[in-house]
Amino acid sequence: MAPGVYHTWEQPVSYYLASLAAVLVSLTVLMGIRWAYAVSFSADMVVEYKGKTAKYPFYYTDGIYRYDKTEDGIPVYFLVKQKADYMTFVVPSKKVYCKVPKEAAFLMAPENVIEAQSFAAPKYYQLVSESKERLGPFSCKKQVYNHRKPMEKIKASEVWIAEKYRFPIKILTFYKGKVLARFELKNIKEGQLKTGLLIIPPEFNEITIEQLQKLGRQPQKPKRPQWRAKVSAVPLLSPPFEKRLNQGDIIRVKVVKGHSIEFRMESSGKEPASWARVEYYAFKNGKLVKNLGIFGGSATPKFKEPPHGADEIVLRVLKGTPRLWAGSAPSNLIKLEHLRGSSVKFYSLPKGKRVKLTLTDDPSDQVTSHGKVLFCRGSRTVAQEGFRLRGGASRSWDVGKFKKVDTIFVKLKKGAIDVRIEDVSRTVSAPVQTKEIEKGLKVLPSPSHINYGLWKISRAVVVPGLSKPAPMDRIKLCITKDHFIPLKESRLSNCKITNLKVEGSKVIWDFVLTAGDIKMVCHGQAVYRGDTMDGVYQVTVGEKTKINYKLTGQRIGKCDD
Repeated sequence: MAPGVYHTWEQPVSYYLASLAAVLVSLTVLMGIRWAYAVSFSADMVVEYKGKTAKYPFYYTDGIYRYDKTEDGIPVYFLVKQKADYMTFVVPSKKVYCKVPKEAAFLMAPENVIEAQSFAAPKYYQLVSESKERLGPFSCKKQVYNHRKPMEKIKASEVWIAEKYRFPIKILTFYKGKVLARFELKNIKEGQLKTGLLIIPPEFNEITIEQLQKLGRQPQKPKRPQWRAKVSAVPLLSPPFEKRLNQGDIIRVKVVKGHSIEFRMESSGKEPASWARVEYYAFKNGKLVKNLGIFGGSATPKFKEPPHGADEIVLRVLKGTPRLWAGSAPSNLIKLEHLRGSSVKFYSLPKGKRVKLTLTDDPSDQVTSHGKVLFCRGSRTVAQEGFRLRGGASRSWDVGKFKKVDTIFVKLKKGAIDVRIEDVSRTVSAPVQTKEIEKGLKVLPSPSHINYGLWKISRAVVVPGLSKPAPMDRIKLCITKDHFIPLKESRLSNCKITNLKVEGSKVIWDFVLTAGDIKMVCHGQAVYRGDTMDGVYQVTVGEKTKINYKLTGQRIGKCDD
């Protein structure tokens, strides 16, 4: 249970650089006003966004305001002190409340345009005109804001401030010259408010954002797809083999511990419309443990080791009649294990081998995984290092630099991670990683890993307090051998790519965007699987503001000439 999000982020980049609120949050309000605290009133707060209108009760007195709404069927309200650096999310039925920094609150509460503007206006807007205008019974000061350089002629917002209250009662925000959102206080009624309306009852308990996220959730048992019932009756195949498949076919492939497994698929047609699509799953003891993704066209998915100790991979043909080849080869894996929650594991290392330890965050729980790693020799701790990982990020250690270490302890305090221990003293066949890649140069993946063409890219923002990422926008992007980062911003003239790696079908990037004194840093990765793609990335604006996003993509055809 969490507030909703109004969010958009489309080209050009100067919009979201010069206007974090208008484009990331799609809302603006007046900023820099000294509010008068001598009046109390109630009203209807009406917010219209992309043709959808919502109305909430609104209350104000002495620099504090509140608005009520319903989340997941449960009545809640937001309580904001204008001089405080946080806003409060209150759940009366649970007798709890959660304080949220206003920098994050503008993402969580789209109808709270006041706090959205308080965050963005000092950096991204300039006041270009001020006049008097009547709005219903109220004499108002109307202010017009434009974006700052280099977009100073583009309107950002219009604000009507009731002179009687010295408080905004109407706001319009603009995007590409059109009204994007409307905010207005209607049916304003002055008078003393009910006692206790704008305070948190003393018996209410404060909770964290993580606890807030879990409130009101009802566990749902996932539906078992019909095809899953057929898996046990399918013969188990051992690579290498070659097989022609039809739509709806299911095959099981045995996984040998310590071996990698690779598939190569050939579609019957050359055009994208006729390409086959196959979905891969990791199974253990007859039970599904993870969906490995959908691959299409002439994809060559390779799995060093299936996750969570899987003993077979199940393939299901979603479309087409592909020919499939499967092969297996020895891997350098020593140990692969999934840890979740608060746990401690120790791993004994083989003698005479150079070992690499890699910890990878499981992004599915949207929780930062953190803990410690102890490198030990007998009963003595040689070294210890902490780790904090989020959004699928990884961290590796060359254990060989710690002399005679024979045991590794991994202490996970919170989150979920994959622990991978591999022998790097010998060379094993793996996706090509040249010196050029290690230096961050632009090395192109092979066409077998990326289906170049026109792609539809969907983006969503990962918001604290929301159980699922909030949809943002959909764009069409031409993916070519010269441009395969699935973000349009990476192609702008003011974008400097500082790091670019290709690991098989995975693309990892870092780039910096600048516009005047505004700087935005983007770090992310995406995995192409035939005619589908998924990825994650993080945007850092300034020193503190960090926002996480998810990407999904679908190839829809050829690029326009």
